Amino acid sequence: MNNETINNSQFTIHNYKIILFLLISWSVFITVACAANNTPSPSTLSSGAPVVVSTSMPTPLSSAPSPPSSAPSPLFERIVNLGVPVGNGATPRHLALNSAVGLVYILTEGLPILQQGNGLSVYDIKAGEFITHTKINSGSPTPLDLQFDPAAGLLYALAQPAYDLPPALAVIDAKTLHVTQEISGVIAIAAANGLLYTATPDKLTTWAAESGRLTERGHADLFPASITGPLAVNPITRRFYLTRAADMAWSIEIFEIVKPGTLTWINSYPTPNNVLTIQPNPATGEVFVVEQTDQDRLLQRLNPDGFPLGQPYRLGPAYNANGLALSPDGQELFFGNGELRPTDPAPGDAAGPALVGLTASDLSPRRRIPLLTNFDDITMDAQTNRVFAVYPYDDLLYVINLADNTTQVIHTVIEIRDALVDEDTGQLFVSDSSQRVRRLDGDTLAVLAERQLDLTAATLHSFDYTFGAGELALDKTRRRLYASGQPAYVFNAGTLTPVAVITTSGQFAPDPDRDRVYLSNCGVTI
Repeated sequence: MNNETINNSQFTIHNYKIILFLLISWSVFITVACAANNTPSPSTLSSGAPVVVSTSMPTPLSSAPSPPSSAPSPLFERIVNLGVPVGNGATPRHLALNSAVGLVYILTEGLPILQQGNGLSVYDIKAGEFITHTKINSGSPTPLDLQFDPAAGLLYALAQPAYDLPPALAVIDAKTLHVTQEISGVIAIAAANGLLYTATPDKLTTWAAESGRLTERGHADLFPASITGPLAVNPITRRFYLTRAADMAWSIEIFEIVKPGTLTWINSYPTPNNVLTIQPNPATGEVFVVEQTDQDRLLQRLNPDGFPLGQPYRLGPAYNANGLALSPDGQELFFGNGELRPTDPAPGDAAGPALVGLTASDLSPRRRIPLLTNFDDITMDAQTNRVFAVYPYDDLLYVINLADNTTQVIHTVIEIRDALVDEDTGQLFVSDSSQRVRRLDGDTLAVLAERQLDLTAATLHSFDYTFGAGELALDKTRRRLYASGQPAYVFNAGTLTPVAVITTSGQFAPDPDRDRVYLSNCGVTI
């Protein structure tokens, strides 16, 4: 969190002075300050969990240290977190599932400009909320992969510290989320049954997990390659798959796992295309390979030894979507179609981002569930019959219920967009990046009312991107709250019920005395 104060607005509420530190784009805290000779601080607020839609109390943080007694500045009474209660997980990149305990792990990139480092956010499926967020490194590494091995109880997070440095593997205890070991130079990984396979440009290594750490069990030297990975393993068929590329000639090398640490090469599957994903099907022994051409993503089925089964299936455009998930029973494949939403769709036009399900045996379509965006990674939980997917650029976690094909959108980051004091009532209005407006008690900061906008393609960025988006203005006479954005909203100031939606968008400036409201159109026209 960047704690540099960008804008301070000071207001008087009863006997308080409330200073709102609005950190441009990344603010999640409200700091309450009172004069040094003011009344004692109220008791600590009870914690809550306002992840996406919540009427619970904001989560209090520890009070900031008091300034020296000689300092004229006010004493901080408390700092209240109005973001994700356990901490914002910016730029979610990769997913891993611990189905036995109902947890989804998310590897986040953080904000490189702030040198936040990568983090792990933990989502509790049953509770429907984030329960932990922790930092696992520093700087601005690029996350490359996240895998969980139930047999080892370990998470494996692969990230590249800088473009000119080799990737590094972090071995993480899944219970404590502590990094127990780091291995440099690893390019690609595959975990299964207490073993981890790692590849470098010239070596393939097998590791055994023991007491929360990895011990080498064996390695094989490889001919140097310009590209290594992805990897995959099928313990049931005892097959290991290694992707290699040299001089733009791609291939998947297939090995038999003779015993842990001993691999015997049996075949090579050549392809002219980039290999993005390898997904073995333990139920049938088949292997699904996602390849990328200049224009398309293709799905190729292989038998366990790497021989093609039928013709490739087109998944969608070459870019815009990543990830492939297989139901644990091996019956259904899930992927993103990679389509972009039309800027001016015709009535009834169903084009746009969607989750697609295929029957694994013959690749026939089974379902298509529209989404607000595409996604970068995906996993499927058979216990709850849900698919989880992340989209990094809007900090979104999709929770998709396959029983009724419904989707819940959860923000991994919630940032304050604006805060406005109503001097007449002593209350506080706050807007945030989850497209939500709340009315808080000025003394206790208890949530008195809130309004979560229905998330659609039109409202996903209501309080983002547009000039002045999320800024609030109040008409005290008519008790109207104006929220600038795309679209712009007018709310009843008491209930926060929307009374008008202005699709032309822009930044509000009400003039109650003249019975007018001005709206700038993206800061260009009025």
